[in-house]
Amino acid sequence: GDGLLAVKNKSGQGVIIAGTSKNGNGGYLSVWNKTEEEVINLKVDDYGNGEVGAWNRKGKGRVFDSK
Repeated sequence: GDGLLAVKNKSGQGVIIAGTSKNGNGGYLSVWNKTEEEVINLKVDDYGNGEVGAWNRKGKGRVFDSK
């Protein structure tokens, strides 16, 4: 989305990304590991509800929603 804010580690890699959600319904926060994989995100779904996603380094995980 727009309004992107990135926090980088000392080697210049983005580890926390924040901004507006792609669907325009609110904010988005993403945490990346040292191998540049997204492992946690917080976002707003299409209905304005909160979602939390968590994944391991193999891409397996789940999304928890407020429904």
